[in-house]
Amino acid sequence: MTETFGNNMRKTAIILFILLSFQVYADENNSANMKNGNNNTVHITLDKAVEMALSHSRDLKSSRIDYEQADRISDHSWNDLLPSLSLGTGINTSGDTDSFSAGENPFNAEYSASLSFSLSPAIRETMKQKSLTADMKEIAFEQSSDTVRNSAEKLFYYLLASEKNIEIKEKAYSLAEKQYKQTEVNFRNGLASELQLLQAQINAENQKPDISSAKLDFENNLISFKDLLGIDKNKNITLSGNLEIEALDLDADVLVEKYLSKLPDIKSSEKNISYNESLVKGIKKSNSIPVFSISGSYTNTLNDYTENYPSTSSYSAYSGEWTDSAAVTLALSWSPDFLLGFSSEKDSIKSSEEGLEQSQLSHADLIETKEKEIITSVIRISTYENNLNVSKLNRELAEKSYKMTEDSFKSGTAESLEVDAARQEWETAELNYLTSLYNYRSEVLDLAYLLNTDIETLRRSGK
Repeated sequence: MTETFGNNMRKTAIILFILLSFQVYADENNSANMKNGNNNTVHITLDKAVEMALSHSRDLKSSRIDYEQADRISDHSWNDLLPSLSLGTGINTSGDTDSFSAGENPFNAEYSASLSFSLSPAIRETMKQKSLTADMKEIAFEQSSDTVRNSAEKLFYYLLASEKNIEIKEKAYSLAEKQYKQTEVNFRNGLASELQLLQAQINAENQKPDISSAKLDFENNLISFKDLLGIDKNKNITLSGNLEIEALDLDADVLVEKYLSKLPDIKSSEKNISYNESLVKGIKKSNSIPVFSISGSYTNTLNDYTENYPSTSSYSAYSGEWTDSAAVTLALSWSPDFLLGFSSEKDSIKSSEEGLEQSQLSHADLIETKEKEIITSVIRISTYENNLNVSKLNRELAEKSYKMTEDSFKSGTAESLEVDAARQEWETAELNYLTSLYNYRSEVLDLAYLLNTDIETLRRSGK
C-alpha cells in the first residue's frame, strides 16, 4: 500500500511538473507576443505626431542648414576687415648661359612676406547684407517648421475623421443587415413579400463597397502620414485624439490689427526691402567714394647659398650673404565711370534702384493679400460653424427619425423601404456632421498657421 501510494505521488508530481512547464512556456509566449505586438504598434497623439514630423522632415533639415550657414557667415562678417597675409619661399638664379656654366651664377634662396589691406567704402553695407540674409533664412526656417506642423496636424485630424467615417459606414451596414434579418423573419411569418426581402438584402450588400472605399482612403492617407512622421510602413498605428472643437469667436479686423505686421511673410518681405536698400547704398558708395588700400612686403634673400660646394664658383662678390628689402604702399583709387550715363556702373545703380522699387511694390501687394486671406478665412470659419450647427441638429433629428421608423417597422406599421430611407437619411446626416466638423477644425488650423500662432492663443486674442 505504501509502495502504491509512493507511485501515485510520483505520477502526480510528474503530471504537475509537466503542467507547470506548459504554463511557464505559455506565459513566456504570451509575454513575447505582447512585447512584439507593442513593438510593432505605435501610439500617436497630436503632440507626438508633430514632434515626429518635425524631427523627420528632410526639407526642414535642409532649411536649418541654410539658416545655420547664413548665420555663420553673418557672425564672421567682420573678417572682411582682416588684411590679407601671404608667405612664400623659392629658389632663383639669373644670368646668361655662359656665365652660369662658368659657375658665376649660383642659386639664391628667397623668403618673402606680404601684407595687404583694402578698405572698401561699401564694407559696412556688405556686412549688413549678410546679417539680413541670415534673418531671412531664419524666417524661412521657421516657416518650414510651421508648414510641417500644419501638415502633421491636418493629416492627423483627417485620419481621425476617416476612422469615424468607416465607423459610420460599418454601423450603417450593421443596421441594414439587421433590417434584412427582420424582413426575413417577417417574410417567414407572411408579413413581408419576397420583393421586400430581396430589396432589404440588396440594400445591405450595397453598403459594402462604401466601406471598402472608406478603408482604402484611410490606408492611402495612413501611408502618407507614416512617411511624414518617418514611421516604418509595416508598423501599426493607433491614433488618440478628439476631432470635436469648441467654437471660436473671431473678429477679422482685430486679427488683422494684431497679427498682420508680425506675419513671417511680411517680416521676410521687410527684410528683403532693407537688403535691396543696402545694395543700392553699397553700389553708390563703391562708385562715388575712393578705395583706400595699404600694402607692404618684405623679402630676405640668401645669395649663393651653394658657394661651399665644389661645383660652384668663388667669383661672386656676395657669396653666402643675406640681403633683404622692404616696401610699403599707400593708395587711393577711384573711377569716374559711374558719372557717364552709358557706363555699366550707371546701369548697375539703376538696376539696383529698380530692384528696390519692385520689392516695395511686392511688399504692398503682400500686405493686401495677407489681409484678404485673414478676412476670408474668418468668413469661412463662420460659414463652417453655421454648417456645423445645422448638421448637428439634422444629425439628432435623423437619428430620432430612424429609431421611430425602425420601431414602427418592427410593429408592422411601416414598410421596409421607409426604414431604408430613414437609415440613409441618418447616415447622410452623420457624414454631413463629420464633414462639417473636419472642415471647421481644418480651417481653424489653417488660420492659426496663417497667423503663426496656435488655436488656444487664437481663441484668446481673436475677439
